[in-house]
Formats: sequence, C-alpha cells, structure tokens
Amino acid sequence: MLTTAPTNPNRTLTQRLQFELHHGKRILVIDYSHCDTQQMREMISLTRTLISTQLPNSLLTLSDVTGATFNIEVVEELKEMTRHNAPYVRKGALIGVTGLQALIYSAVQSFSKRNIPLFNNKEEALKYLLAD
Repeated sequence: MLTTAPTNPNRTLTQRLQFELHHGKRILVIDYSHCDTQQMREMISLTRTLISTQLPNSLLTLSDVTGATFNIEVVEELKEMTRHNAPYVRKGALIGVTGLQALIYSAVQSFSKRNIPLFNNKEEALKYLLAD
C-alpha cells in the first residue's frame, strides 16, 4: 500500500521539492499546493535548477498543484520550465488540477509537447509512475 503525507501549506520551498523512494524507485515530488504566484515562481526556478542537474531521461516526477494560484507570468514560466525539463524527465504525473487550471494544463502541454497525465490523487499518480 502506498502512503502519503498530508499537504502542509506552511512548508518551506525546499521542503516542497523532495525525492521520495517508492518501491525502490526515486520520484521527485514537486509540491506547488496552495502556493501564491510569488511562491510558484520561486518553486519553478528551484525545480528547473534541480531537474537540470539530473541525468537525461532519468527522472520520475509527481507535481501537485492543489489550490495553487496562477497568473500569466506563472503560466509562461511553467511552459518554459516544462519544455526545458523534457530531456531529463522519463515520466511525469500531475495531481490537483481543478476548474480553470485545466486550461493552464492544456496550454502547458501544448507548448511543451509533453504528455503529463492528470490523476485524482497521489496514489493513482504513483501507480502510473511505478509501472514500467
């Protein structure tokens, strides 16, 4: 059984970007949940920097955008980061997309030419990421 820790909106930015080990596989969990636009921009920068230090086609990523706030600058930075990270990410998954976030999701996917599937919760996303 897969377990998840409850989301804590008071985590520091570096605590929101963590590698977790699941069934012997390392997954980069990117917790954008409940971030305001300034936190989103800082998280995007941290994420881009960390991912670019990894080996090509080596990463499994799980991003949580539950309750995150977006504006045009954040969307543009997400699009650029997602495209930039493509060579390093073998498989990605996304949780927490609701309402207007679906439009942002579509724009980011279209721009980056990446397929990052949506899931209802962390357990479903992990099952996808762990399947090979």
